[in-house]
Amino acid sequence: MEIGKALREIEQIEKKLAAVNHASGILLYDGLTAAPRGSAPGRSDTLAWLAEEEHTLFANQHVGELLGLLSENINALSSSDAKKVLLLKERYDKIVNIPVREYTEYFVLTNESEDVWRKCKEKNDYATFGPYIDRIVAVKKRFASYYDDKKNPYDVWLNEFERGSSMAVFDDYFSVVKSELIPLIKEIAGRPTPDVSFLHGDFPVNLQREFSADLMNFLGIDTNRCVIGETEHPFTECLNYYDCRITTHYHQNNLLASMYSVLHEGGHAIYEMNMGKALYGTILSKASMGIHESQSRFFENIIGRSKPFCEYILPVLKKYFKDFVNVNPDMFYHAVNLSKPSLIRIEADELTYSMHIIIRYEIERMLFSGEVTQKDLPGIWNSLYKEYLGVDVPNDSSGVLQDTHWGSGLFGYFPSYSIGSAYSAQILFHMKKSLDIDGLVADGEIRPAVDWLSDRIYRFGALKTPSELIESSCGELFNPKYYINYLQAKYCELYKI
Repeated sequence: MEIGKALREIEQIEKKLAAVNHASGILLYDGLTAAPRGSAPGRSDTLAWLAEEEHTLFANQHVGELLGLLSENINALSSSDAKKVLLLKERYDKIVNIPVREYTEYFVLTNESEDVWRKCKEKNDYATFGPYIDRIVAVKKRFASYYDDKKNPYDVWLNEFERGSSMAVFDDYFSVVKSELIPLIKEIAGRPTPDVSFLHGDFPVNLQREFSADLMNFLGIDTNRCVIGETEHPFTECLNYYDCRITTHYHQNNLLASMYSVLHEGGHAIYEMNMGKALYGTILSKASMGIHESQSRFFENIIGRSKPFCEYILPVLKKYFKDFVNVNPDMFYHAVNLSKPSLIRIEADELTYSMHIIIRYEIERMLFSGEVTQKDLPGIWNSLYKEYLGVDVPNDSSGVLQDTHWGSGLFGYFPSYSIGSAYSAQILFHMKKSLDIDGLVADGEIRPAVDWLSDRIYRFGALKTPSELIESSCGELFNPKYYINYLQAKYCELYKI
């Protein structure tokens, strides 16, 4: 077969796979937002069929032969086609080893698990949900052996979410984070705290929805291609170039929870919506999750908790909520940057946030090593929160049940949040060399920043590895010192240290 024909066949297969994934994505999104509470069993049947169809379309001998031919002639391909073939071949070599029955059963399991998690979180019922963790970890370990039986299973999944990463990489990174940030966290714990009373008033949900539309407008998100849904735990599902869904959760007594989830998920949407049509529907759109989280954390924190943003957004808040009438920008800036060890990861301040991630990382390591089982998790969780953050966990809903990730099978994902935060600080440092980012945010005009990011990061999708993206966009390799310096400078100024 000629190379051109093989490439065209692969293109058609990717289009079919994209259609299957589109359908699965719609079902998963619907199940976590608008579907009736009792709909999970019917959805599982459809997801199982779609998973089987995906496996059949991709993990077959003909696809293997096509990719084999193209791999043998890789030097004859364009750079983008060559990268696509390499990634598809790597994916094929993993998936082809998983029996189709096991592949489909996994999708049924995680759909059921997500549904049980949501109900159990509401009822503070870890005992019912816990066994799903052991079941999912067992499957993930078995799949890891199919992928690479010579590699530690947890390393397999860390690398799936952040190419080039491993426990060794994250151990070194988290060691730096702990040694540099824990002393500052302890120092701030003894300092006077700002007034945050106005952040916990009565914020009608209908007004929060209108305010969210203003946030979307600030972010420059095309609402013809992106909508906000409501769910228990915020997430983003970008189905294709034309359809990106972000979600939030409105709390009537806590405005910031939704405000910052919209900024966070909006950052994911900005990345996806500026990647470009050419990559969509192909494996080249599957970008690094660490880089992805660098963008959600960039817009949530580096932009959303900056002085210029506080000055810009406060008049908008006053338009909707009476609690802000007597608040000035300096009060608001100090309040949204309150550093105080807390229970809930997605509401944590920038300084203490990585401690939440380290706790989850250490628990996942223990689960995959067989050192602990799901029965041990509430006790370990509570103990680590006391040790690292000095907080007492009152119940499992605020503790081990707070995140959806384990119910969704996303073991190995959490470290992406922290290293993404570190990437974003390094990106900011270099962005400031060519852009007055503070001035742009103060004027509510962030398109130049999005263009800067699009040119250096978004448009590449998976054409570059995370390390290559950081090096090409920043002119140097990743260095956590930028994250440490950013946090130390910001919080020493805030708390007059």
